[in-house]
Amino acid sequence: MAGLADFEKACQEIAKNVQNAGRAAEGTIQGSMVNVNGQLYPYEVAVPINVHSGSRVWVHIAGNKAVVIGG
Repeated sequence: MAGLADFEKACQEIAKNVQNAGRAAEGTIQGSMVNVNGQLYPYEVAVPINVHSGSRVWVHIAGNKAVVIGG
């Protein structure tokens, strides 16, 4: 079950990043951008989830890009 092992590793990395970087922000997907507190960021999805316009997600902001870490 390589897929499950990969998912578990991604979850562990997310937990480590949250612990090291602080609290994740909540945002809403709007097309190819995510809205976090009124600011739009392009985003990348770091975990195997489907997102679409209107999806509520948890993100970490890395520079000028948001990394989706959960839904």
